[in-house]
Amino acid sequence: MTQAVAQTASTVSFTDLVAEELRAQLGRKRVSGRELARRLNVSNQWTSQRTRGVVALNTAEMEAIASCLGITVGELLAGAIARASGPSDGSSITAR
Repeated sequence: MTQAVAQTASTVSFTDLVAEELRAQLGRKRVSGRELARRLNVSNQWTSQRTRGVVALNTAEMEAIASCLGITVGELLAGAIARASGPSDGSSITAR
């Protein structure tokens, strides 16, 4: 593996970390993506894109999602930040 490929493989965007934490929160709250979509009055595709990190969440979306899950935006972001500072395996975070 070349250095460029190795670096790309270990780089995680903040969008990905937030999406990962969102999926974890959904699991903790036992809420499916479909149920979240229903609560937010959006399509399943909209929810799927955001829980997979394909589309970054904006602050209004984070507030709406947090409210639906009974958590704060701070809790969602704190979980993402905690994931960023997880095991020191040499990976890094990038903006997307």
